[in-house]
Amino acid sequence: MSSMPLISIGMPVRNEANFIRQTFDSLLAQDYSNFEVIVYDNASDDGTDAICLEYARRDARIHYLRNETNLGSGVSFHQVLLSARGKYFMWIAGHDLLHPSFLSRAVALLEDNPNVVLCYPKAQAIDIHGRELHRLKAIDTLGLPPKKRFPKICRHRNWYIIYGLMRLETLEEINDWTLDSILISQLCLKGEFALLPEVMLYLRAFPQKSYFATLEEQLLKINPGKNDSWFSRNLTQRFHYHYTFYLILKKLYCASLAGKDKFELLIFSLLAGIVCWYKELISEICFWWLPRKFWMRMTEKWFQLRHKRR
Repeated sequence: MSSMPLISIGMPVRNEANFIRQTFDSLLAQDYSNFEVIVYDNASDDGTDAICLEYARRDARIHYLRNETNLGSGVSFHQVLLSARGKYFMWIAGHDLLHPSFLSRAVALLEDNPNVVLCYPKAQAIDIHGRELHRLKAIDTLGLPPKKRFPKICRHRNWYIIYGLMRLETLEEINDWTLDSILISQLCLKGEFALLPEVMLYLRAFPQKSYFATLEEQLLKINPGKNDSWFSRNLTQRFHYHYTFYLILKKLYCASLAGKDKFELLIFSLLAGIVCWYKELISEICFWWLPRKFWMRMTEKWFQLRHKRR
């Protein structure tokens, strides 16, 4: 094995003691071995640190870093990237799982296709017991020019693309980590996204935590030290979607695209922003008038029905 890993896997964690052993086992079971795992522990207090140190002693490819103060998930995601040494990079959550052949398949595709900047598989949602729930939408932009890639990515809003294998050099060119949607929109302008047709990523679903977290709760998770201001509590919450599309428009304007293509994408983004704003406005009204517990029960029933159908 080469002393310099070809792949760096960043694992930002906080309080993942219930599932992190399964995540480590899925990584160490890969049929491709030239990789490193960089764990950044964001002040866990449930025994996650002891499990990470145990696996780090067992396998030299695992590197454990810890911060004693909760700085938020945003810092953790950035720190593992700064520590990466490989040609390729990917993030993985401390509760998700990978198919044993994912790394070998993704590396082979990236090595054979220099225009591809990100390779990701189809994904399956699983519950806390590992039972299959539903499959997530997946799209392929292989062979498409930027003006066709960008609208396709924006329309489908595949947030889990961020867990694909990426070219580290391309990822480092992006200097705006405000939101994963901004990161994905910039990446798709720099190169193609390739989809592996098999399910190779298993994402743990926590409906009570993710689907019903308010924007303020999400901001506190990302950066707990800077979200106690009046701006974070009020303006950021009210103008979150406006700000997202402002950033996307800004990145499009600065992108190295032909004038006509840039103009078409700017018009598309403006129209998409208006449509999304109206959708979110309707959602806000619904959540305002109906109790939060009602929506939680409805989502739990939906997950149960999906599981029964399978």
